[in-house]
Parts: sequence; C-alpha cells; structure tokens
Amino acid sequence: RVAELVGPASSGRTTVAMATLAAATARGEVAAWIDAADAFDPASATAAGGDLDRVLWVRPGDLEKTVRAAELCLDLCGFGVVVVDLTGAVTARRERTGGKGKALRLARAVERADAVALVLAERPWAGALAGVTVALGRGGVEWCGGKHSSPRWLAGISLRPCIERGGVG
Repeated sequence: RVAELVGPASSGRTTVAMATLAAATARGEVAAWIDAADAFDPASATAAGGDLDRVLWVRPGDLEKTVRAAELCLDLCGFGVVVVDLTGAVTARRERTGGKGKALRLARAVERADAVALVLAERPWAGALAGVTVALGRGGVEWCGGKHSSPRWLAGISLRPCIERGGVG
C-alpha cells in the first residue's frame, strides 16, 4: 500500500524514511528513492545504516516525472520499498495539478508490485488512496551541558507521530 509521512520541515519525515530504507537494505532488499525535491543526502542514508549499493536514487524534477519514475520502479518488481519524496514539489492544490489521478496511478502500481511506497510531503497527497497517513509534528529537543555558562550541545530530538488515517491491515 501507499503510506504517507506528512508534516512541516524538521518534523522527522526524512529520518523515518531513512530508517525504513536502512531496514529494507539490511534485509537484502533493493530500494528506490524518487527525489522530486533533489534533497536526498547519501551520507545521511549511510549514517542511518542504509546500503547505497542497494539503492536507486532518481532525481526527476517535477511531479509528473516523479510519479512516472515511481511507477517504473514498482513495475520492475524488484524494489521492496520505493520512497517518493514530494517535499516542496507539491505546491498547488491537488485538484489543479491532477494530483488525484497521479496518486491513483501510484496506488495501482504499488498493488501490482506488492511493494511499499512511502510518500513524503508537507500535507496529505494520496488522500483516501493511502493505506495510512502518519502526521509528524515537531517534538521536543534535548540539550546536554549548558550549566554555569558552559556550552551545550544537541543530544536528541523526539518525533510526535499521529496516525491521521489508517487503512485495513
């Protein structure tokens, strides 16, 4: 099914997607990252545990080419996970851009492939076609140090996931 991770910048969408990519490649699967935003960072993917030898990185440029690239990867029937990063690529309302038809094409390709498509976006894109939509909000920030005018450093950031919509299964 199509799963959506939605939320504002710095909400953890990419972190969750990188962890998913790392888990898939650790199982020996081949994954694809379709990068409409041209924001994929191979060093971060490696640091998260991803095996870049098992990742196809596609930078298509616009929404139409992004969805088509995802369909092609899913039709090849070898990818266990296809991340579709629409962050920044979907700026107009879905009705004006034909997004509903594109989401339907993606959902059908996922069903044919028996794979997972993970869509990253600022707001829900696939709508009712998504098996699950997880909204991520900015969580708390943890700092270390900082006592008596000493420097402090970032120790961690927590995610606030909320399932907005869940499909069967």
